[in-house]
Amino acid sequence: MTKKFDITGRPPGPAVPPPPATPRALDQFIAGAEPLTTMTVQLPQRLRRALKQQALDRDTSIKQLLIEILEAHFAEVP
Repeated sequence: MTKKFDITGRPPGPAVPPPPATPRALDQFIAGAEPLTTMTVQLPQRLRRALKQQALDRDTSIKQLLIEILEAHFAEVP
């Protein structure tokens, strides 16, 4: 039988227990992530251009801009 080798010469300390498992929903909450879905919509060209321009001006993506717009809208609607 082999012994554990320890450079310091001290006896090994107690084993560290693994962290408790966290529920998946809590992990998503902590990470700020939530499930996404895909939608396909048809927009007039002028709105598409306006979205692209606004996204460039804000240094963000069209997807993130649409999410912000929709969240702001639904926050106002009772």
